[in-house]
Amino acid sequence: MADIKRCVTFTEKTRFLFEINKGISPSAAAAQPHLVNQLIREEDRPIPFANMIYVGDGLTDIPCFSLIEKGGGVAFGVFQAGKESAKQAFQRFLETKRVRSMHHPEYGEDSELGSLLRAAVSTACSNIMIRGARAV
Repeated sequence: MADIKRCVTFTEKTRFLFEINKGISPSAAAAQPHLVNQLIREEDRPIPFANMIYVGDGLTDIPCFSLIEKGGGVAFGVFQAGKESAKQAFQRFLETKRVRSMHHPEYGEDSELGSLLRAAVSTACSNIMIRGARAV
């Protein structure tokens, strides 16, 4: 049986995204928690938000949805079938452009979310390759 190793608040989730964005390793972040606050120019950050894909399933993911979408990345909401309250909440996230779309948490080859995730990864990879290309 697995035990809970760590509880993460919505504020910490965004902090982790900034650590990824700024290229701060988990061990460096653990040793120096305030390292995430260092100023690094957007163009010098190794992993832009535009290269990120975020999948979340609840209200604590709202700040991350917003951060990723505003940064040019892709955020998907997932909700369990039959949970109308979750579906209604995510509908509001769609209307305010906090998530790209919302789906049941099915990631298989024939599932809608699985297909969209594979397309998002492929698109992100293509964009990275195109941005990295230099004219000769």
